Amino acid sequence: MMDTIKELKGSVSKPTEENGHPQEESAAAAGKGSEQKGPSFVTQEDVVAMLERELNRSQEDWKYIPQPPYPSSLLQQPYPKGYEAPSFVLFDGRKGSPKEHVNHFIDALGPHAGDYNLRLREFSKSLTDRAYTWYTTLAPGSIRSWEDLASRFCKKYFQHEERVTTTQLNNTRQKHGEDPVDFVRRFQDLALDCLSAAQISRPRVPGRGDLR
Repeated sequence: MMDTIKELKGSVSKPTEENGHPQEESAAAAGKGSEQKGPSFVTQEDVVAMLERELNRSQEDWKYIPQPPYPSSLLQQPYPKGYEAPSFVLFDGRKGSPKEHVNHFIDALGPHAGDYNLRLREFSKSLTDRAYTWYTTLAPGSIRSWEDLASRFCKKYFQHEERVTTTQLNNTRQKHGEDPVDFVRRFQDLALDCLSAAQISRPRVPGRGDLR
């Protein structure tokens, strides 16, 4: 910016003298005879002055101070010895299970998975798209613990898992080009899901000990 200011200053034309009087005085004299003021324009001098003001602004005005949702004191703590940020599985908030994502995130931390403060600091790195936007909207200092963050995250993106019905199972067919062994495995997985859904929805039969 300094080079730009110097260049602009050098290009500003200096006032010339006409008949021994500076050009400014001639312009001022001409202005006195006119009662009507013309439109104001931004001069090159104005641009130079503006750039100088911006350059002289305190560096504190440009400093970005991070305000995480967890206690800001954690930012002052060093990372665990030997820790290197892994390649986290990303969650975009559009699809996928939030609980599974939390488990993937913890597993990715490896030997440091038990460090709850590290979980707080690193969790945002596993978010993208609308999920990361949600994270940035959390009020500074509003998260007090890892359990609090995980709970809020799961409540925000909780989705009912699709349950396989017997009708869907009966309509399952081998896809074109699908290996017969892969089809059998896929069918077995659907059958297990269907069985689990049936057990969940099956009404509980009162036992002898429930009768009063």
